[in-house]
Amino acid sequence: MPITSVRDHRLDITKGVLICLVVLGHLLEGMNNWKVPESRVPLTIIYAFHMPAFAFLAGITTKPTNLVRRVGPLLVLLVLFQIAYYWTVQLLGLKRTFALDTPFWILWFLFALACWTMLTPVMARFPKASTTVVIAAALMAITVPWIGYPYSAARMLAFLPFFTVGFLYGKRILAWTAAATWPLKCALSAGSVVAIVVLLRAQLTPRWFYGSASAEALNAGQLEAVVVRSGLMVGAAVLTVTLLAFLPNRKTIWATVGRRSLSVYLLHGFFVLTFSASLARMFDAGHLRTLLLVAVLAVGTVTICAAPGLDSMLRKISTAPFAQPKSAGIGAQQGATTLAPAGEPVTRRSLRR
Repeated sequence: MPITSVRDHRLDITKGVLICLVVLGHLLEGMNNWKVPESRVPLTIIYAFHMPAFAFLAGITTKPTNLVRRVGPLLVLLVLFQIAYYWTVQLLGLKRTFALDTPFWILWFLFALACWTMLTPVMARFPKASTTVVIAAALMAITVPWIGYPYSAARMLAFLPFFTVGFLYGKRILAWTAAATWPLKCALSAGSVVAIVVLLRAQLTPRWFYGSASAEALNAGQLEAVVVRSGLMVGAAVLTVTLLAFLPNRKTIWATVGRRSLSVYLLHGFFVLTFSASLARMFDAGHLRTLLLVAVLAVGTVTICAAPGLDSMLRKISTAPFAQPKSAGIGAQQGATTLAPAGEPVTRRSLRR
């Protein structure tokens, strides 16, 4: 029988929405002004759930097979863009640090996704135990002072529960949100509003959202840190589920951007690094004017980075070293690697397994 594919467009739309929020958030951060309400409110909302949501979506489409062909391209992209960002920082004269044991800035997600993918066979074999362990690890990691930026270990553990839940239970959650009734949607919306209000009133330092700092670095007690991280995880889960419940399952411009989220994710950082110094200088010129400019720059950046061909080019470059001979036929195509931090087509090739 011919191979057919069924794509849940909500995955693509969610990717599109999230990657646009990522670009907007990074440009807003370029102003270095979390303390200003005009930028702090959108930054808090974005950082409250965008990376947990990406990890969740990545888990949904990750499979515990062909690990070399899935992990290898991620590491190829990590090396290539680590070099590209290093030379960009040098050319722009920016004060950004690089280390051999730490992925640069946004590239941490590539390394984390590679490591998470390597754990999927264990997760598939012991689903309940894996879920319990990764949640406990995420909560306990913040109490350990020496777990931090090196190897992106702190972030990897902080967001691993969302990847694990996506991998093990994501499709059930998608089905549940797709069938959500309006009373349920209203309840989720109310929960999201409460979560955002609590976060805004808490006035947390941005480092809480990054997942890279320990309780000691955050000047918090260990119990306090565990409680705050627990609250952040619950809030991120509510916001993610709420977003999924309201998104339509049809092709939209957001879905198009979502299908090209890999190129937007990897390339938008060059625009952010280029504009960040100018944005910081312009912010005092007028809050509203600067925020409007940031919004325009975000739209322009996404449009350029999501240009046709860029995403497929990056995928071809990264998968070339791991490509199987054409004689491998259909079997080779079935092992395609999911590179972007979100969903790809779900292939209906052997439902009887």
